[in-house]
Amino acid sequence: MQNAAKNYDHAGAASYDILNIFGTVTLAWMWAQMAKLSLAKLKAGTEKPDFYKRKLTLARYWMEREVPMTAGWVERAKAGADGLMELDAINF
Repeated sequence: MQNAAKNYDHAGAASYDILNIFGTVTLAWMWAQMAKLSLAKLKAGTEKPDFYKRKLTLARYWMEREVPMTAGWVERAKAGADGLMELDAINF
């Protein structure tokens, strides 16, 4: 964000990574909501325990395997646009 004010290319270079971060965090929030509901349903003695146990397993997968990728996207976004924009447009 600070670099973008100095050079708009930085914002463009980070845009893909920022979108991935927001998408992953949004889905993580949705999985957290599903996990919360699933735990409540299991505690209440639902007629579909296997369904809610699967939801918990999938939520755990998302938190353990997908959310950690955001750290890499943050680093890529902070890298700026210098390496990306070094070539002239004619070279593409």
